[in-house]
Amino acid sequence: MTNWDKEFEEILGTCQSHIRAYVAGFGVPFYHTDDIAQDVFIHYFKEFSKKPDDVEPIRWLKGIAKNYCLRYFDDLKKEKSKNEKLKLIASLMEGAKSDFQEEGETKKVALLKVCLSKLSDKNLQLIKMKYEDGHSYQKLSNIFDLSSQAVGMLLLRIRNSLKKCIKGGALL
Repeated sequence: MTNWDKEFEEILGTCQSHIRAYVAGFGVPFYHTDDIAQDVFIHYFKEFSKKPDDVEPIRWLKGIAKNYCLRYFDDLKKEKSKNEKLKLIASLMEGAKSDFQEEGETKKVALLKVCLSKLSDKNLQLIKMKYEDGHSYQKLSNIFDLSSQAVGMLLLRIRNSLKKCIKGGALL
């Protein structure tokens, strides 16, 4: 064993529980904590030569762990967004398969168009910017001078009113 291997083993032994706790403290589920901690130590091992001499290993490891945690939540957000889009596409395709009208539109699509026409200009613009243009809540909050939470709540209310309108046969 080289000196570096011994030093790494010592750092691993003294810091691994701290890094696992640090990762868990970020809110990473326990079943992913060990995987992220392992990735942190692998990264540390590979990039050890880049660590400044005046920085303690635990501080360096926490910096790496923070980046891995942020990446984990970013990937989780992307996966959730992708799943929501797939569910929306599946529901649209499901609706498109049944009850065709003369022009080839489904009843639900026709009802949706009627319901959308009854929305206020501001609400219609918000729906189009979110679902057609794909703007984020943050961008929409800047455009409409609302908080991100307010934009999310407004979109939720609009979607619920559209659902009720469609179920009620366009009685918005």
